[in-house]
Amino acid sequence: MRYARLRSVELGYGGRIGLHSLPTAERFYENQNMLNLGIDEEYENLTYFEYGMLRLQ
Repeated sequence: MRYARLRSVELGYGGRIGLHSLPTAERFYENQNMLNLGIDEEYENLTYFEYGMLRLQ
């Protein structure tokens, strides 16, 4: 996940990433402090998670 966020910064997206999760992986993404945006009815009813802007120190 760290690599994906840093790559997002390199590409100009500010560390933002989003993904659709299989039900068996939802807890993993919640434990990574990703924001759970609920079920996406247009994408096989999978739960959508996001990281917002990454604040590098």
